[in-house]
Order: sequence, then structure tokens, then C-alpha cells
Amino acid sequence: MDPEKITEGVPESPGVYLMKDVLGHVIYVGKAVNIRKRVLSHFHNSESLKDSALSSITENVEFVVTPTETEALLLENNLIKKLKPRYNIRLRDDKTYPFIKLSLAEKFPCVSIVRRIVDDSSIYFGPMGDVGGARTTLKIVRRLFPVRNCTKTILKDGKKERPCLEYQLRQCSAPCAGLISEEDYRGLIDGFRKVLGGEQDELMNEFKIKMKEASERLEFEKAASYRDRIRDLERTTLKQVMVLHSKLSRDVLAVAKNKNDACIQLLMIRGGKLIDEAHYLLEGVGGSSDKEVFPAFINQHYHHDAPSSIPAEIMVPEALEDKILLEGLLSEGRRRIPEYADSAEVKLITPLNDEDLKLMHMAKHNAEVQLERDLAQEEKRKVRVEQALAELKTILKLPTLPRRLEAFDVSNIRGEAAVGSMVALTDGEPAKSMYRRFKIKTVEGQDDFAMMKEIVKRRYKRLKEQAAEAKEKIPVPDLILVDGGKGQLNAALEAQKEIGVSIPTIGLAKEFEDVYVPHQPNPVDIPKDSKAMLLLKRARDEAHRFAVSYHRKRMIEKSLSSILDSVPGIGSKRKQILLQKYNSLEEIKNTDDDTLSKVLRINKENAKKLRECVAVLTTKNSANPGT
Repeated sequence: MDPEKITEGVPESPGVYLMKDVLGHVIYVGKAVNIRKRVLSHFHNSESLKDSALSSITENVEFVVTPTETEALLLENNLIKKLKPRYNIRLRDDKTYPFIKLSLAEKFPCVSIVRRIVDDSSIYFGPMGDVGGARTTLKIVRRLFPVRNCTKTILKDGKKERPCLEYQLRQCSAPCAGLISEEDYRGLIDGFRKVLGGEQDELMNEFKIKMKEASERLEFEKAASYRDRIRDLERTTLKQVMVLHSKLSRDVLAVAKNKNDACIQLLMIRGGKLIDEAHYLLEGVGGSSDKEVFPAFINQHYHHDAPSSIPAEIMVPEALEDKILLEGLLSEGRRRIPEYADSAEVKLITPLNDEDLKLMHMAKHNAEVQLERDLAQEEKRKVRVEQALAELKTILKLPTLPRRLEAFDVSNIRGEAAVGSMVALTDGEPAKSMYRRFKIKTVEGQDDFAMMKEIVKRRYKRLKEQAAEAKEKIPVPDLILVDGGKGQLNAALEAQKEIGVSIPTIGLAKEFEDVYVPHQPNPVDIPKDSKAMLLLKRARDEAHRFAVSYHRKRMIEKSLSSILDSVPGIGSKRKQILLQKYNSLEEIKNTDDDTLSKVLRINKENAKKLRECVAVLTTKNSANPGT
């Protein structure tokens, strides 16, 4: 294609551009100060393997003009996460990384592990590499500072509750039972924040001073308490290595690459000490230079809604082209934290001395080791999946390997708020962009067989219609799995017969993990610990999880809708906010009025009315409607 023809009408303005192939698929998303000039550069840069590939298959370019390059950078990041273009560098895992959340809006703040950032006056520490690491970190810090992790409402009328097991395990100071004052609890919160912020040395000095003062006042029990906390703090910081003479907070980034993948190693330094490390796998790296990899990672990793995770310095091996733009964006996020107001500026730096080079070498070596290790694990996983697919093909007498498997399940309580789910696995891995949810439309009451028939029929009828419109072959899976026994299996087969499709289909019953196939009264003999059975169970369990989560959401919506309509100031938008933030009516009831008013942006009087209405409903219906 002629580059001039492709870029016809593309403006010379800041913004984002989307390069598409002949099928209309977005293959690359980019940002630029001058969109037209940047797009043309892809066609004229013959030295870049990526640009050569892009120029050969791009058929069309779309664009979005933005007022500034900063807004273009944010939009680019969002589009890459949403569209996952083939030629963009992106984090391999599409999961949302966990954060430790400290909700400061409450009188007695609580901590939790979350994956979603909400603008509700909370502080978020992270992102953590995995939820297991986040739980371990939270457990260790709560031993030092027993901050509550429940959502109980701390009553203001003097009524006290009985302390729970968390108090007996010394993981909570039991503010619900009135066993700690608000002032002392705020002290725990300050300590909690300092530990997660890497300010352990400052805390250690504070504890030593307070221990000495308590001892001088002959308050030996209090002095012993500070002694124990000093000992626990020393244990938690024992593995932390002093790597910088300065007290700056810094992240050190290094990369290791092969032909298509890359691993970014992150060393987290706080107060001059190496307190943590994490590695992140990237894909879409083929033909990209390090100078392209680092900006892509920085823009995707440092969550702009969680500025507490942004350090004062980020060290990379070499200077980046977007240095000033990225520094401005990161500084803007860090400035939102009050304690960083005087030192909010974030600098992207390169190694300047032997100390810096030593850190960069450490990060680079770890990146290389992790990439090799992760690729080896990925290769083992592929071998296991191939073995499982081969076993399924042989045992089930399938015409081809079941590389694409679609699994169905239904969820309801006595027919109420009935829903269905369909999940897809491609080569044994979830393909979440292909997941589908169904509201049951034609079945009344408790009839799981009829519900299964409806969702299977709707799924493949829709695919058949789309294929007819595009004059293409129906993109059916190699195998359908339904959650259930012979009844559900026959319902799925009947649905296919009615719409004129025929796809290999099996049922997996929960009780004894029996696998049923068409026209056979007895289950097929598949060893329970075989790779084939493990793959089927994984697909079935994922379909079940997806169905149950959707059913829970619908039950909450149903429970909330009647009461929200009667509360002043609660419209459709605020309903949506409630449904996104809270998982049950109980959570809303236990949220204090201040937090509710901030979340919904309503006055405290209406927040109180809402909470009172929810309390009445939960009293009448003691069972959690989301279970």
C-alpha cells in the first residue's frame, strides 16, 4: 500500500493512531506529537523489523486527536490494555495486580487486598507481584501493627462487640470492642504506612525512644511491648540489604529479551534498602529496542490511580526519548499523596557511579535468570497441554485435537436470577476475550436442563448468523464441555440439532467427576489424575466460577434496585457505582456514612438513609443474597 494514501487525512496533531490490517484488526497502537509524521516513519524505517512488518500489512490508519501528548500517552495505555494489539509491547498477564488497600475515610481504618483502584480517599500499596505475596506482607505487618481487616461498623453509641479470633491471634486491636482508643489506633495506622513505605529505620528509633521513656516512668509492661515490637521489626527487616548511601526511594529496572519475549526485573529500594523485587513478562517485543521496552512498561506498570507505588527515582540503563513526558505524568500522580507534596518530583535516571552500576548489573542478571526460568516453565506447560489434548482426542475419539474448548454452566437459586456462562480455553489457557454471559430468558422456575439448552442454542445460533453475514465458515470450537451429566449433555445436543450444527460435546458431572459422551449410558473411563481430566476440570471449574460470579452480581442488583429507587439522590449512575464497589448488602450496611457520601458524592443525610434502608433489608433477609 502507498503510505501517502494510507495517511491521507491523518492530521499533524498530537494524539493516538491505530494501524489496522486487511481484516480491520488493530495491529498496533501508538501515540505522537505529530500523528501523520509518526505514522509515515513506520513506512520509511527499513532498519526496524517491527516497522517493516507493520508497513507490509497495514491497510488503514485511524486516529484520535488529543489536546496534549500527555493525554495521548494515557489513551495509548488504555487502548493497548483493551485491544492487546499484536505488535505492541504489553504485560503478558492480563490480570489485575493486587494492591494492599488502607481505607482512611473511616474512623478506624481497615486494610484489605484489592485488585481494583477506587477514588475513595484510600491509600494503595503496590502493585504486588501476586496475591500470595500480598497476603504474606499484610500478615507480617499486622503482627507489628494489628490493624483491623474487617468491614464491621464501629458503633458510635457506646455499644461494644465481642472481639473475634483475629484479636486472640494478635492480628487485630479490636476497636469494635472498644479495646483501643482512636488516638492509639491512628498510631498503628501511621506505623503501618511507614513499614509499607520503607521507613523502618525511623520507626525503630521511635520505638526505642518510647521504650526508654516508658521504662523511666516505671511502665514496664508498656516498655516490654515496645521491646517486642522492636524485635519483630528487626526480624522483618533482617533480609533487607543496604544498597544506597542515600535515603532515597528508587526502583531499578533492567530487561532481558529473546526473539519475542522480554522480562523486566524491578528492584524496589526504600530508605536506601533493597526491600523487595519483582519480575514482569512482556510480549509483543519482537524487533523492539530497549528504549521502546522501558517506556511501554513504565506507562503500563505504574498505576496512575495508586501514586503511593511511585518512587522518587526510577533508574533505567539508558536515557529514554519520552523522559520528560513520563516524568511529568509520574510526578503528577505522586503529587496526590500529601506526604509527598514537597518531594513529588519523579526522576528517570541512568547509572552514574559504581554503586548504581552494581545495582543495574544485579537487576540485569536477575532478569536474565527469570526469563530463562519462565520460558522453561512455559515450555513444560505446553508439553503438558499437548499431552492432555492428545489424551482427550484418543479417549473421546475426536476428529482433531481439542485446541479450542468451550465450557458451559448455569447458576440460579430455585430459578431466581438465572444466568449462564461460556468460557473458552485455547491450547489449555483461558481466552477471556471470548467469555460470554447469558441472562436466562425463556425458562421459568428451576429447570437446569432447559437453561443449558437455551444458552448453548443462543451461543451457536449467534455464531451461525454472524458467519452467514460475513460469508465465512462458522468458528465453532473443537469440543464443547457442559457442567453436568447426561441430562445437561442431551440438552446441549438437542440445542445443536435445532439450529443445524454438530460439535463434539461431553458432560462432566461434579459428584464423581464422571465424563459422559453422546449415545453411551455409562461414563467414559478417564483416570482422575490424568492430564486430560485435569484440563477438563479446569475448564468446568472456570465456567462454574464465571457463572456464579455473574449470578451473585444479578442477585445483588435485584436486591438493591428496589431500595435504591426510593432513596433520594440515587440514580442509575450511583447504582452502578454501588454495584462496582460493594459485593453485598452487608458491605453497604457496614460502611460508615462518611465513606458512603464520598463514594457516591451525596450528602451524609442521604447516605444515612441509604444505609438504614439496606439495614432493614438485611435484617429481613439474613441470608447473604450473593451466595
